[in-house]
Amino acid sequence: MRIIRDAVLAVSLVRDYWRGSYRAPPAFSLVAIVLALLYVLSPLDLLPDVIPLVGIVDDALVMFVCLKLVEKDLRAYEAWRGHLDRDEWHF
Repeated sequence: MRIIRDAVLAVSLVRDYWRGSYRAPPAFSLVAIVLALLYVLSPLDLLPDVIPLVGIVDDALVMFVCLKLVEKDLRAYEAWRGHLDRDEWHF
């Protein structure tokens, strides 16, 4: 699923930014990703996760909206990572 792939990509973007290897994303994108991840991972939700289905839907909605807001920056990061992957294998 694309949302899962993009969520993993967003985590990688934050990790690479934190490590100092990727400095291109705007502050808005970093803040949006970090806040969305904190919301999803936090036990305190607007709709508690113990409510079947509904509790998970709000987490998915927050992540979906975040990924839509930062989609352009995720694609730029994905291209940057792809460029690095190709360079690593170039002899």
